[in-house]
Formats: sequence, C-alpha cells, structure tokens
Amino acid sequence: MSQTSATPPRRRALVELDRSIAEAERARARCRLDLGAAATLGSPARARVMLQLAEERLARLQRSREVLLGEGTSRPAGVPARS
Repeated sequence: MSQTSATPPRRRALVELDRSIAEAERARARCRLDLGAAATLGSPARARVMLQLAEERLARLQRSREVLLGEGTSRPAGVPARS
C-alpha cells in the first residue's frame, strides 16, 4: 500500500511517525557523538547504553511504519502466529 492510497487518518499517522523517526535519528546521531567523546575520556558505559536505547527506539518506530504501510505483520518478532 502506498502512502498516497492511505486513508486520511493513516496519512496523518504516517506524517507523525516520519517526524518521530527523523527526531529519533537525530537523537541517535547525538548519542553516537556522545559515545565518541565519552570514549576519549575513558567512561563510555553510560553513553553506550544511551546509544543502545536510541537505536532500539528508532527500530521500533521503523517497524511501526512498516506495519502501518502493510509491509510487515502486526506481530512482534518472536511471537508465533495463532493456529
């Protein structure tokens, strides 16, 4: 399903989701910079965790977009289909 054939509420959801994805990408980029700076100071543990959290959030948002566009199943990874 293309974005142009989506219903108006779905289009609005996609616009908001795309905005959230862009924000999450910026947050991930900041975390990468922070990790580099923290590594030079010898204390990267917290920055590494923050980067991991940012990457996980971005992955969830991208997965939500796939589901909204009908490109994936609505089941989370690792959850078997009902028989």
